Amino acid sequence: MELPDYSIEQQADQQATVVLTITESLPHFAGHFPNQPVLPGVVQVDWAIHFALQLGLGQASVKQLEVIKFQQLVMPPTTLYLSLERLASGKTKFSFTNKEHVFSSGRIVWGNP
Repeated sequence: MELPDYSIEQQADQQATVVLTITESLPHFAGHFPNQPVLPGVVQVDWAIHFALQLGLGQASVKQLEVIKFQQLVMPPTTLYLSLERLASGKTKFSFTNKEHVFSSGRIVWGNP
């Protein structure tokens, strides 16, 4: 999986925000779609899982995804803010925004490794 340029904007005990720079040069846009590049939803979910694991807000395996919503198309160039929060239930809530609009959101349910 190829990641865009990113930085960790903030990280607290059970929360983190990752800032991602989305450019048309990312391979995820190839063929999706030629006249209007759109970041696939599966890539957004994959990045949420990746960063949750990297930042210690998840477990080794994903059991299921809950309340996944794709509300707006992500098109380059843009800056995305990935907010992650580890809930008391052990699930991880995520959302991708540009500080004005929510592009996608959901919860990751972690399984046993």
